[in-house]
Amino acid sequence: MIDRLAKGKAPPNLSTPECECRFFVHYLLPCRHMFHQHMFGQKLLSDVTWHSFQNMFQESGFEVYEHRERVDRSEEYVTQANQGTECLRVRVEEVNERVRDKYFSIVESGNIKESEQFVDQLEMTMESLLKIN
Repeated sequence: MIDRLAKGKAPPNLSTPECECRFFVHYLLPCRHMFHQHMFGQKLLSDVTWHSFQNMFQESGFEVYEHRERVDRSEEYVTQANQGTECLRVRVEEVNERVRDKYFSIVESGNIKESEQFVDQLEMTMESLLKIN
């Protein structure tokens, strides 16, 4: 955060205690962007927010790191008619998670050229898939 202040960066304009940076995505803990926003912008890190960070492991332990997704709790049970759709949704989430994990693995190796090649190949593959009607 000191680097951000030294460079004269403005608060990151976060409105919720969630961020897209690699630190938050990997560890699910407050990142430097949240602290910067809290200190020089909107106060994101309230007692309630800290309590939720502290207690996120109570329900599912370290499994929060194995698979993270937003869950709509308004629907208690998946109806039998929706089971096929639900299975496909879960498969899509798993593929997305594998792609994200592979990307971060390449980035963490520090090989920028390999990272660029991975993203280029991913974009080409996704473009061809998205054109399918």
